[in-house]
Amino acid sequence: MIHLSACHLPAAVVPVLRRMARIESRDNPLAIRAGGRSIPEPSLYAAWRTVRAEPFAYVGLLQIGKNWLVRWQVPAFNSLLPCTNAALALRLLRHYGFAHHPRYAVYRYSGGHWSYVQAVLRGRTR
Repeated sequence: MIHLSACHLPAAVVPVLRRMARIESRDNPLAIRAGGRSIPEPSLYAAWRTVRAEPFAYVGLLQIGKNWLVRWQVPAFNSLLPCTNAALALRLLRHYGFAHHPRYAVYRYSGGHWSYVQAVLRGRTR
């Protein structure tokens, strides 16, 4: 299990990010999803090569879309590091208005799945 509490994130959001990581990647910091399939990677280097090769992918612990990495100019390698990935997820949640509307922000993060919102905010994970 990845210890997000060591990542210098706001304490209030760490439990939410932990539950999201459990759902998104089963706590696997090297998880990559591209073309509708999960791509298992044995090492950080192999994962980095896959992310660079795929035109569109979801990357890392919290499955950040590659489009956000390009938009925020985050190198693919850094996005695979758990603390960086968690910070990017928090940035995305804030972009979606997490401070004022946490349910809606998580809903948008999930791509529009209310069951995901319930699992994250009520503490249930798959």
